[in-house]
Amino acid sequence: MTKPLPLWIVTGFLGSGKTTLIRSLIRRPELGRLAVVINEFGEIGLDHDIVEASSDDVYELVGGCLCCMVRGDLGDTLVDLSARRTIGELQQFDGVVIETSGLADPGPVLAMLLAQPPLNESYDVKAVLTVVDASNVRHDLREEAVAAAQLKAADLVVITKADLVDPRELAGLSAELKAASGGKREWVLDNGAIPADLIAALQLSRTRAVPESGAAPAAEHDFSQVRTHVVGLPTPLDQNGVDACIRVLKSLAGPALMRAKGLIILPAPARAVVLQAVRDAVYPPMPLGGSPHGHASSRMILITKNIAWKTIEPLFKAEGLAISTNDQQR
Repeated sequence: MTKPLPLWIVTGFLGSGKTTLIRSLIRRPELGRLAVVINEFGEIGLDHDIVEASSDDVYELVGGCLCCMVRGDLGDTLVDLSARRTIGELQQFDGVVIETSGLADPGPVLAMLLAQPPLNESYDVKAVLTVVDASNVRHDLREEAVAAAQLKAADLVVITKADLVDPRELAGLSAELKAASGGKREWVLDNGAIPADLIAALQLSRTRAVPESGAAPAAEHDFSQVRTHVVGLPTPLDQNGVDACIRVLKSLAGPALMRAKGLIILPAPARAVVLQAVRDAVYPPMPLGGSPHGHASSRMILITKNIAWKTIEPLFKAEGLAISTNDQQR
């Protein structure tokens, strides 16, 4: 019988830094070549790491790792991924990382992996890593029940953006996170760098039973006011256009802007930048590593609460940006 592949679940609320963590994981030789399965709705996910498309749904990442976008059921995607690896349709990989949606309780995903054959025969769940944004996690835990569920499901807690809070505040925050996660160990990510002892912890076998969700079942979460606005932007977009997009994000900045992520294709020489915002924070453009090969167009995804498209659209138009949109309610 084939030995089960190690699998890690990376969860965390919108904007917590899941992508930053995964970008670091796929560069660590100790974990081998990884397949990253993005179970996300409306997010760009790892687009700024993808360097070459190899099929409609599987992409090659840095270091020979793979990225698979979930098109339907997560369980079916994982079974298909394992089968394609076995028959040699995909290059060999040594483990799998699942990136959950920022609005998902990871409990049902974990239960499925542990209880359902052939998933529990193909995959060995090593750990649930819950990523928290030091500057926003208190707000998330206070306002979003699913953020508490993500922490309760954690085996390991990874803190990002610690540089944005006072060291004394970080110490107090650590105590709060331990209470919310049931005393799980924490690691602080320093500019994306993963501590060696975290890599060692990731390689240990998971022994804890499936956690009970700390929040209501996923079907009962109130996402009625949460909308995903998928905005198509002119391609390529010059620097003036990039600046215009940043001004739009700054106009929207506030509690109702849960998450924004944009992939902007720039004129020749071919290159791209990533724009990101979480609530009040609008981050500087981040250059895309490598070529933007495979990206057909510039686009931005806005995840908002209580903001209708009729409020957002005029902001883009006022900046002279010709846009298209796919406005969705969760």
